Amino acid sequence: MFKGNKVATKALKKMEKTKQNIYLTGDAGSGKSTLLREFIKNTNKNVVILAPTGLAAINIGGETIHSFCKFSTDPLFTSIKENKIKKIKDHKKIKELDCIVIDEISMVRADVLDGLDVFFKKNLGNQKPFGGLQIILIGDHFQLPPILRNDEKSEFLKQYECEYFFAAKVFPKMKVNFFKLTQIYRQSDKKFLKLLTYLRYGVKEPRLISWINNSLYENHKKSNTAITIATRNLDVTRINRTRLEKLPGEVTSYKAAVEGTFKKESFPTEKYLVLKKDAQVMFIKNDLDKNWVNGTIGKIVSLHKNHIKVKVHKKTLTVTQDSWEINKYEYNEKNNRLEKITIGSFHQFPLKLAWAVTIHKSQGQTFEECQIDMGAGAFVFGQTYVAFSRCVSLAGLSLVSPIRSSDIKSDPNIINFDKATKWIK
Repeated sequence: MFKGNKVATKALKKMEKTKQNIYLTGDAGSGKSTLLREFIKNTNKNVVILAPTGLAAINIGGETIHSFCKFSTDPLFTSIKENKIKKIKDHKKIKELDCIVIDEISMVRADVLDGLDVFFKKNLGNQKPFGGLQIILIGDHFQLPPILRNDEKSEFLKQYECEYFFAAKVFPKMKVNFFKLTQIYRQSDKKFLKLLTYLRYGVKEPRLISWINNSLYENHKKSNTAITIATRNLDVTRINRTRLEKLPGEVTSYKAAVEGTFKKESFPTEKYLVLKKDAQVMFIKNDLDKNWVNGTIGKIVSLHKNHIKVKVHKKTLTVTQDSWEINKYEYNEKNNRLEKITIGSFHQFPLKLAWAVTIHKSQGQTFEECQIDMGAGAFVFGQTYVAFSRCVSLAGLSLVSPIRSSDIKSDPNIINFDKATKWIK
């Protein structure tokens, strides 16, 4: 995939052949996840992959930051201030590490990155950033931001300029190599790519907004099969439930088998998956035989006890249950390496109702057809950009209602960081 891509090749070489810290970013669809998988598959390093949320950790086969470091649920800026970050008993799993990969870094708060720094310094007895470990950060700072609750905001902003990872106190000390992937693999239409760039940087020219609404709302042919990407969970639940109820016939329910430690908020699909014949569904995991990918849309043909038949384009596929795992890293004394140990699993059909999905849940997925419903408006930075960039083409994209100037928003902190950074070419 990366043949001829100089930036990707340089980044991979730096990740594997050096101990230098790296931030790898790029527009939506530029191959960040593919490059990460390539590194993990081929590296000889003792690597731990961490992510800010349970679902993100499951998607990359890693562990959450809080689980690995045994952080409390208190805000990390409070724990750092009160010296509450401690050594862990299983210190050997830290001693043998070469590298930490943090995926979805855009959703990691500044205090969490500082908490990680303190954790590794204490556990390794080394005062270099992160105890001297190589740190690889992967994500897109223009996509969905970290969560900063209103009750935390006042105290947090006394200590940090903003919530993003690059505001962490440790960040300037890390001597990071900055790589930005610029070749887009998801879209090829130059007009669409230009539009995405405007949305990414928060450009809200009246002519642009008029063109978007004229092309994608007023004169765009609506599709009955396009998935609706909405801002709020309530709207998504309502749309999916209403469309399911309108279908004739009885529902069939499939109960997931949940084993070990697997929190409800990390379930990749419903525990009780309720479906009907002709329901529109989305695949939520890549198929090893490449019959479908995460985000493929299909229609239920028939429902059976141990399999479901789904029509994708003109082909009918047989779908069986799949598994997702919650992992923890433990030290293996015999081979002196860290190993991933499965502590929980979720067994269910890799499907969910797909007349609608939230923007947050759509991040990382690709759709051929989608209609965007901004509802009462974008309420966090990057939402509109993430929604638009899920679709492969302008031809497959439409708007439920006209877009407003207020829907196009990019955080000035992000813009300033991006402009001030010296990207390796």
